[in-house]
Amino acid sequence: MKKNIIVLLSVLMCSYAYSFARQELEDDFMDMQGDEALAPPAPIIIPFCLRADLIVKALPNPNWDDTNRQSVIQVVIKNIGTVSTVLPFQVRLIADGVVYNQNTLPLAAGMSRTLIFRLPYWIYNPDANYTAIVDSIFQIKECNEQNNSKSFFGIG
Repeated sequence: MKKNIIVLLSVLMCSYAYSFARQELEDDFMDMQGDEALAPPAPIIIPFCLRADLIVKALPNPNWDDTNRQSVIQVVIKNIGTVSTVLPFQVRLIADGVVYNQNTLPLAAGMSRTLIFRLPYWIYNPDANYTAIVDSIFQIKECNEQNNSKSFFGIG
């Protein structure tokens, strides 16, 4: 029931945005052309999604923690969607064929978070090559499931 209401609200909002944009364009066109207008221009359709949309925003250069003898890799994630994730989700780092996972708390719309992965070796061996994937096991329904990863490559 809740899902149906959300879908209905999304459809209604899109329909309203479409109608409003079309009317504004028609009014502007008539103002420019007077009574001689042939046809109004095509409407601008603005897509609208009522879901979270998680991305890997940045992968800064890795650092070496000499005290603990570990590579320190930061993964900056962001929710570019219109609503909170509500549920926790997993972020995955794949480095040299090894998978590292971290669970993270829900992320509000528009907010970012930095996760720290610690690898027990220097990542530049001789080059650094790794990929971060946010929501790696598809726990969150998103507007775009195709923008969840980012790769890093650095020459050692």
